[in-house]
Amino acid sequence: MQVHPIYTEANNCQDCYKCVRECPVKAIKIENHSASVITSRCIYCGHCTTICPANAKKVREDIKTVKYYFEMGYPVVASLAPSFRSEFSEYSDRALAGALLKLGFSYVSETALGAEMVSETVNNWLQTLHGGVYISSCCPVIVDLIKKYYPQHNHQIAPVTTPMLAHGKYLKQLLGANTRVVFIGPCIAKKKEAEKNKGAVDVVITFEKLRDWFQQSGINPAESQGASDNFYPHSPGKGKLYPIDGGMISTLNRGATLTDTRYMCFSGLGNVIDILQNLGSFQSSSTVFLELLACSGGCVNGPVTSSKKNTVWKRSDIISACNKNEKKTKWDANPGFSLYNNFNYIQTVDNAAYTREQICEALRSVGKYSEKDELNCSGCGYESCADFAAAMLNNIAEPTMCVSYMRQTAQRQASLLMQKMPYAVVLVNDQLKIIEANQNFASMLGTDTELAFGAKPGLPGADLSKILPEHRYFNNLLKTGSELIEKDIRVNGQAAHLSIFTIHKHKLVCGIMHTFSNGDISKTELARRTRQVIGLNLKTVQKIALLLGENASQTEALLNSLIDVKENGK
Repeated sequence: MQVHPIYTEANNCQDCYKCVRECPVKAIKIENHSASVITSRCIYCGHCTTICPANAKKVREDIKTVKYYFEMGYPVVASLAPSFRSEFSEYSDRALAGALLKLGFSYVSETALGAEMVSETVNNWLQTLHGGVYISSCCPVIVDLIKKYYPQHNHQIAPVTTPMLAHGKYLKQLLGANTRVVFIGPCIAKKKEAEKNKGAVDVVITFEKLRDWFQQSGINPAESQGASDNFYPHSPGKGKLYPIDGGMISTLNRGATLTDTRYMCFSGLGNVIDILQNLGSFQSSSTVFLELLACSGGCVNGPVTSSKKNTVWKRSDIISACNKNEKKTKWDANPGFSLYNNFNYIQTVDNAAYTREQICEALRSVGKYSEKDELNCSGCGYESCADFAAAMLNNIAEPTMCVSYMRQTAQRQASLLMQKMPYAVVLVNDQLKIIEANQNFASMLGTDTELAFGAKPGLPGADLSKILPEHRYFNNLLKTGSELIEKDIRVNGQAAHLSIFTIHKHKLVCGIMHTFSNGDISKTELARRTRQVIGLNLKTVQKIALLLGENASQTEALLNSLIDVKENGK
């Protein structure tokens, strides 16, 4: 089975929904508490791979395919993305090219040559237009975003192929169709682009994986200074500027400035999405060309770069390299292969529309029966409860993703179990106010407390110090933060045993009482039933604790300590 460019290591997924929250197009499906990428919806921006706290989102490894080409004796050429000068700024061009040749590549060439071909073609195309707003097609993430989610702007995309594909075709024209082209760059979306446009680029590997490959092969680029620094077939000129925002514009119009309204550049998916949502209201009698880039600051900040330098330094590295060796190549208007692309292989995402009644019905499944129940807390990863309901209807979200629903479920389960326990149980906060107590607790304390329980089940808010003389033990445990207190006490003239354990240090404690006269309840039975409480509640408690940032394992340890105490008869 083919592995997609971005996939999930299910065993590592921590069910935190951060990828859902951060994905700009919500291309994540939650199933069996694991988050997977929906390939038909994904735009391959790679953001999920950079923010996953458990490192569960992975980028497909394709170096094995390149090694296979080496073994089979194919001539293999590296198409090196122009952002390599910011990624590998510690090495000279000569050193990096030499290191790639040591790995086994037959040639090393700069993708910037393809960028210059694209600029020439786009420039000629723009001259044929008479007004309107048009968008660069060079960023595959932006093209995917428009084609899948903003199809109303399809006609505004420049019908010109990308620098990577143009360069791949150019290299195969020079070196023969048997040549294998390997693109090396900072972009995950290039993997999908290469798959969908067969015949230009055979494999895409990332800068991160290239560094790993050097290390695994024992190759230090710094020691490759003796290699030739001549990129095949020659070094590019202004095409080197493509990886910084505004770089493409500088190759289209050498006199363009920031105040030139015919050429504008915007980077970062947040900015781009805002532009696309409102672009329909923008009218222009002159031709306006928008260079839109998914990564803030340009390709130098791609999702699979490893350089930690900030954008200022990365941009400076690119500009400096261009100024050192600026060339202008006059490209043939008819190079022998097509530089045009309509991107029709990308299908629009069909977002089903649901009625308010359908949304409300879905929300009822998570305990939301009116608008006041719609908290819009975004704990599930969606902006609103309505969006979450639509995701459930689309079968890409689960009811258990709702934090408030799970909290209520946990509270109901805990309350039910507390009431079913054959012992007196009470939960108390740091003010000695009862959070919840069961019927057995009220019965053990006498008629007045039973009446109060009948009027207000659970006794929430009641002052423990006024109904239980031995409240000082609760107070001591809250002050000291100790794990457990065991005391033999008398309640209403009866001998009883009191166990108090900490749930949250200095904040929340639980007390369990049973009388010695209750001979049919053994210590073993107490341990068994307490284990039942743990077994039924722990998964739910852990899920809520993960979402709310609390520590469920502490509660488990303390409950287990109570079991040990009872079983050992201490």
